[in-house]
This record gives sequence, C-alpha cells and structure tokens, in this order.
Amino acid sequence: NKSVQTTLWGNTAQQIDDDFYKSNKGPFIVIITSTIVRTFRGDYQLSSTFATKLYVNLDIPKVAEMRNKYSTMDINVKEILPKALPKVQDGELALHNKKTVAEIKNLEWNSETKDLLVTCNAKIININNKYGWYYVACLICKTKVKQVKGVLWCERCKNEPKFAVPSYRIQVQVQDETDTTTFILFDKAAEKIISKTARELAEMQEEILKLDENNLPKEIPKIIGNEYLFQLHLDEYNLKYGKENYTVSKILEIEISHKQNDSRKVEEHEKSKLNVL
Repeated sequence: NKSVQTTLWGNTAQQIDDDFYKSNKGPFIVIITSTIVRTFRGDYQLSSTFATKLYVNLDIPKVAEMRNKYSTMDINVKEILPKALPKVQDGELALHNKKTVAEIKNLEWNSETKDLLVTCNAKIININNKYGWYYVACLICKTKVKQVKGVLWCERCKNEPKFAVPSYRIQVQVQDETDTTTFILFDKAAEKIISKTARELAEMQEEILKLDENNLPKEIPKIIGNEYLFQLHLDEYNLKYGKENYTVSKILEIEISHKQNDSRKVEEHEKSKLNVL
C-alpha cells in the first residue's frame, strides 16, 4: 500500500496510450523496467531510461493476483493536471538546447550525452515510404505485432494482444541551412501535423494489416514543404553508433501557430488584392 512517483521521459511516455485507459476497465497493473532510482527528502523516485519498457496487465500469475486484489476497490486512473503552466512553455522550450541539423549529426556519445533532448528548426523536403507509413501496434505496449500462424502476436507482452491498432511511423527527410537528415514521426507528433490518426487513414484504405509502399494517403504528402520546430530524443543508437534516424518526440506548438498565422496573412493579402481589382 505504498506509492512511488515515476517519471517517464521521451519515447517511454509514448508507450502509455490514453485511450486504452478510457476504453478498458481497470485495475491496471503496470510493470516498469530499467529505471533510475533516486531519493528526494526521504522518498524514493523512479525515472525512465532509454532501456525502460512498460507492461500493462501482463498475462502472468503475479499480475493476475494483483488485479484480483484490487478489483473490489474503487480505483480510477486520474489525470494530473499541470499546475498553472504558462502557454508559452513551448516557446521557452524552443530555446533549450537548440541545434542545427549539422550540429546534431556531429554530436558525439559520452557519459553526459548518452540520452538527451534537443530542438531543431527544419523543413520537411521528402517522405521515404520504403518501409510504409504505419505499423500495426499492440495497444498496451505500442510494439509492432506480428502474424504468427494466422493470429496476431506481441513479442513484448508475450501473448496475443486483445487490441491492435495502426500507429504512425513516417520517415521524413528534413533540411535546414546547414544539412539534411532523417527524422522519424510516431503517433503523437504525426497526428499534430496531419490532423488524422493512423487508424483513420488505414481504415479509409481498408488495408490495416498490409503496408503498401506505393499507396501513401493524400493527407501525408501535404506536410512536405512545411517547416516545423522539432523536439528530438537522441540516444545511443544515434550518438554512439551514428544512426541518422532521429526520433521526433514532439512538434512544438509555437512553430505550427507561426506557420498558420503566416498562411492566414497570405490568404488575407490575396483576398484584399482581389477586392481592389
């Protein structure tokens, strides 16, 4: 009956799907691996690392025992609202550890930079659809599920997932004034600039379990030519081994609003010209 504060950083937080808790009945037993343990004022606190994995309601005896124990208790998952965070938070974040594409590519791995967040202002110039634009993911752990003997199988959860949904994985080529590289957009970042979920687009194509590299929904290429302020999560894969597939953890709101405002100004200017004519 003790509690511990656990903070999930970067991509680990994306393993938590809000819809799962809204559409399924608890209790939810969460297993969190590979965390850093700290103490603050005598209380233990946990923080995720790049190796952290989350397992929700894993099909093992210990989890079943805990679910039975708490099933008679009235426990709801509650959203912890931010404490009066200013709307300009993204604007402040934009100035934190901002790098050009060339600077990101030149970062070297060491004990201090083995896992870090940076921001980068860049334009999307192309989409590499060689490996498809989505994958079918386990709703609990967000891992790609496979078809084994005619059924879906989640290797991380070690069972057949009750729910599997299409999730974005869009590989985009970006460019700034210094260089070009590859960013990877997953669900939350992609949805922010496409305005549709991967599930909605996949169902429109009626190909949920089949990736077609030659069939890119028309909503996705619309992001080509747009410039965004990306927040990137860099880990050993990038810093130690030099891999250029950088994961986008967030697209900052300030850049989107600026682009929308610029677009509206152009439209208003064009309309005023027509009115004069």
